[in-house]
Amino acid sequence: MATRVSIPFSDHPSTFDPRKSGDILSCTAQFMLYEGLTSLTPTNDIALGVAKKIDCSEDGKIYTFHLRDCSWSNGAPVTANDFERSWKSQLSPTFPALYAHHFFSIVNAKKAKTGECSLDEVGIQAIDETTLKVTLNRPTPFFLKLIAFCPFFPYYLEESDTLVTNGPFCLTEEKLCDQLIFHANPHYWNREGVTIDQIDVAIVKDEMTALNLFEQGQLDYVGDPLIRLPLPALDSLSDHLKKTSIAATARCLFNTTHPLFSNEKVRLALAGTIDYEALVNYLKPLPVTLSKGIVPDILKTLSCQRNLPTFDECQVLLSEGLAELRIDQLGDITLTYATNELNQSVAQVLQNQWRTHLGLKVKLKALEFSSYLQAAKSRDFDILLGKWISVFGDPMSVLEPFKIGSDVINFCGWESETFKKALEQSTNELDPIKRLSHLNQAEQTINDEAPLFPLFHFDYLYTLSDTLSKPSSGFFISPIGSLHFHAPKGEQ
Repeated sequence: MATRVSIPFSDHPSTFDPRKSGDILSCTAQFMLYEGLTSLTPTNDIALGVAKKIDCSEDGKIYTFHLRDCSWSNGAPVTANDFERSWKSQLSPTFPALYAHHFFSIVNAKKAKTGECSLDEVGIQAIDETTLKVTLNRPTPFFLKLIAFCPFFPYYLEESDTLVTNGPFCLTEEKLCDQLIFHANPHYWNREGVTIDQIDVAIVKDEMTALNLFEQGQLDYVGDPLIRLPLPALDSLSDHLKKTSIAATARCLFNTTHPLFSNEKVRLALAGTIDYEALVNYLKPLPVTLSKGIVPDILKTLSCQRNLPTFDECQVLLSEGLAELRIDQLGDITLTYATNELNQSVAQVLQNQWRTHLGLKVKLKALEFSSYLQAAKSRDFDILLGKWISVFGDPMSVLEPFKIGSDVINFCGWESETFKKALEQSTNELDPIKRLSHLNQAEQTINDEAPLFPLFHFDYLYTLSDTLSKPSSGFFISPIGSLHFHAPKGEQ
């Protein structure tokens, strides 16, 4: 008997192209549609994906991937050349790859992206149809975890009337406004690991509507990260709620290219006037915890210091910052966030505290997610409320996006020599304890200069049907918060 499940998305995915990945809904769809050389597991280990064997040189700089016999959804073979072309396409200076910086550990990848060398000089080479050689600048301990993430999936670059994919599912129907339908991919190499035959995705923008559909048996999952559970319903759902710990942080980002927020004292004043403990208590019973930095605690063994100024000190800092900018007052400030009940609640708390402690009038601007993401990429905001979920299990996943001010992923537009130096020292350090110390210093620099400030760390909260609860369904949530609907196979 065919197994069919239904899940909600709060919005339509912004893209099915993993090279342009950037938001959780698009990534959820892409994990259904594609598979990379390695795959994630429920325990943060790495399983073999398209690669059936991986060799690594003694110096840790050269990886050789031997591909298994597998096919695209149209029956064509997946080749090493598919990976080479997909990866290198993101390193073209004009290609809009949000995560291009994750390739920069590869020889000449950064130079290619900045136009300093050709793509032919990048250390990604298809030796033959089933062998891919990747040469790194230096040993990268998290590399096999990194390439299990969406931008490292192969993308079918030949012309086709339909979306051609290589993962456990195919997209068989798309209705832009309200529905996506996925079917099990008959050409997927690990077809026996896929016990769900069909996944129906309903586009449901209202949280209470999604919960009602779940209670009526029309959805098999509701909650993070697809659409949040309504806050008023949490008490009544307490016996059915499930929680999964993930590496995630809610935070506010300043647009440091804006004249007002180019000033460090102004940023510190606004960051320091938030009563973070009161905010966390306000959000209970949600699974949120106070944070001392932007890196979630489950990714680190060291803790940085968060020496926030007092409310009185914030008043002084603001006055000094405005004097340095040669203006009398901040004027109109807008806090932008993606439309949902939780974001609205947090935004209202921040708005109230800035008004109470600094006398600031901050406007709130709620955007549908696709518009919110575009505003972030184009830096069309003053202050941006958002969340970050690590894409691999290492502090570098959180910190590296802020290394280069001009990178599209660096929504703040901030750049710091102190921060960059700490990151560089971490990449050149072979001692794992010393490496984490350098990463801790980088995180401390963000606390000190406040281009952004963390609000709290959070876990996923959700409920699901008996169908998805069964181990035989293959469903799991990885430590980086991605949802998977098939069982991985072949641990490395």
